[in-house]
Amino acid sequence: MVAEFENQVSQTLEEIKSQGLFKTERVITSPQDAHIAITGGKCVLNMCANNYLGLADHPALVAAAKEALEKVADWLSGRPALLLSGLAERLGEVAPSEPRADQRSTEKVGATELEAQRDEERKQRQQRRQARQRALQKSAST
Repeated sequence: MVAEFENQVSQTLEEIKSQGLFKTERVITSPQDAHIAITGGKCVLNMCANNYLGLADHPALVAAAKEALEKVADWLSGRPALLLSGLAERLGEVAPSEPRADQRSTEKVGATELEAQRDEERKQRQQRRQARQRALQKSAST
């Protein structure tokens, strides 16, 4: 059954190739930039990586990204910070590979602060709703 499937896939691919519809990926042989070298030494404009302006490695952009990463590093501790590990590696930073010893207490404090903030926002929304209702009732009675 697997052999039949592989045979069918191979046959379909050959048909696509014979019709000139098969697209091969170009192998990039240079660092990512606005212009890149591909296999064969040809230099082309790199529009597939959203880096056609050449800003991905711009020093100001890298510095801004590092600053943003540092600002959220305290807020993102442990596992959530690992989501940024790819970015941190790209920027030359070292992402935390294991949770900090105080992670649990930090998460509890952060969750408590977040819940308190949400409660305050709910309270403010409720107060605004009540004020609108009083204003509507007052305007309706006059």
